[in-house]
Amino acid sequence: MPEVRVESTPSDTDGMMRWLYQNSGEILYVIGPDLRFKLISPSWSRATGWTEDDIVGQPAQEIIHPDDHAGVSDHIRRLHEHGVAHNTSRVRVKNGGWRWFSGMAHLGPQGDVIGLVRDVTDDMAREAELEEIRRTQRQLSETAGIGTWTYDPLTDQIDWSDDIANITGHRR
Repeated sequence: MPEVRVESTPSDTDGMMRWLYQNSGEILYVIGPDLRFKLISPSWSRATGWTEDDIVGQPAQEIIHPDDHAGVSDHIRRLHEHGVAHNTSRVRVKNGGWRWFSGMAHLGPQGDVIGLVRDVTDDMAREAELEEIRRTQRQLSETAGIGTWTYDPLTDQIDWSDDIANITGHRR
């Protein structure tokens, strides 16, 4: 395994903050009250291909997937109501594709949106694949007349097929 060399961190607080900003894997950004980018961290460029010159001054909405515009508008509304909000949306990357990003934003004292996001594209793909597997499993069991049930430990929910519900007397 190759050795990873990390530049030593400075001992002063301002230096540490600059180092963190430059080296963080998380994406940091600032969008002004006019909803135009004011600042992006280097990790933004690594994740999207867009440079600071490409993005700063541009309306944030221009790189948000059209299907996510309503969700982003709701995100901005929640920011103004609560001062902090979570959002997940697709962002157009420089090569023309789309990547999913998720994270938190805070409303700054001057109306700036100060955010921290991470690329969750792979997570979203896994979740979509898992949902498709579940849907296919339900269809196959219904077609074959085989009863099934699933348990979600995160929500403590049991989902019974109609066949199992009829056999056991449990209702959904």
